[in-house]
Amino acid sequence: MKFLLTMKKMKIKLILGLISAFFFLSCEDHSEQILDSYWNFRAWDPNFKQYYLQKDILYFSNFSVTDNGTSFSIKINFNHTFKPDYVIKRKLNNKWQKLDNGGEFISVLEKGNAEIIRTDHVFGIFDMEKLVYEAPLTISFYPKEYYAANNYNAPGYLIFHKYDRYEIPFFRTPESWSLNAPTAEDRDFARREWGGLISGINDPLEQARLIQLDISKKLYKYQGVPSSELTNMSPFDQYKKLLQGSDRLWCAGWSYIFKHALSCFNIPARQAWFGNVIDGASKPNLVLAEGHSTVEIFDKNSITWKLVDLNFFMLNIQYQNRSLNTFDLHYLINNPQYVNEIYVIEYDPENNQEHQIRLLDSQHFQSYLNYYKVNQNIWFN
Repeated sequence: MKFLLTMKKMKIKLILGLISAFFFLSCEDHSEQILDSYWNFRAWDPNFKQYYLQKDILYFSNFSVTDNGTSFSIKINFNHTFKPDYVIKRKLNNKWQKLDNGGEFISVLEKGNAEIIRTDHVFGIFDMEKLVYEAPLTISFYPKEYYAANNYNAPGYLIFHKYDRYEIPFFRTPESWSLNAPTAEDRDFARREWGGLISGINDPLEQARLIQLDISKKLYKYQGVPSSELTNMSPFDQYKKLLQGSDRLWCAGWSYIFKHALSCFNIPARQAWFGNVIDGASKPNLVLAEGHSTVEIFDKNSITWKLVDLNFFMLNIQYQNRSLNTFDLHYLINNPQYVNEIYVIEYDPENNQEHQIRLLDSQHFQSYLNYYKVNQNIWFN
């Protein structure tokens, strides 16, 4: 009898153990798997690559060719998305040499007659003195004489053959998104307006957060449809006019002003634009997805873009503790199984308070669904 009771207890423990194990696995953080699978799906798209650079790759940040008469000089500037203290080296005569100027490489190809010239190179990413990985690169020169010998008119080509461990932009550096570079006058104004607020703060993301809070607190009472006059003004002229209470701003104005303020402090940021107008000639226009504008801020530590939205007073948005960018949110919000785990940090400018809530519980949730609908178009500047 005792044996049977003991066996029953063991069975109960086993069942409880299996239930616990299942519960543990079901609660495990799968955010990396979910979003990484999405990124792998998008990785083929060169237009997408210019928006989001993948982690842990070596890439060409600049490329130029100079014709020296008897030779070509190819200058390549390398960069990487590994940890900031990793360095790039080139293997030369079986020895590793650090590249000059933070990753500059110059190859000289002597011109022949009608011969194809091929040069092989090997680069490596190093953590201190430890090699993380090697990246071979083969560059070939096909002269115009090679084609002329076959009665074909061509300018000649420099061709990258072996570069499987590289990304070739198309990708744009985070700093290159500031198309409307601040003037000296803009920078002076920004220093007077927010310089004291971020004095002593070294983290660019924290600087951006403080500036966002300040702009939100000063302008939240003026949300609404702006005049055409306002929308044609420069960012800070808009800001000054709004401070007087003589106009209104909507999403584009929030983003325009905030992004420009960040640019004045050399904080990489870019403006995201939404909209899908299928007939702009009709009166009224036929719109499949409504227009919107937000801002993404670049985090150099994690090598990721982070989404904020001043129109919804959103300071951060996360899925399982991972900050999201625009395309992350677009993907997750259109997959109902993930929506319950999206959280936003929102700012209440009237009471000067921040709070974190589920996106589902946000008063702006329906607006998010509207702007991030499946057939939305999104681009950046």
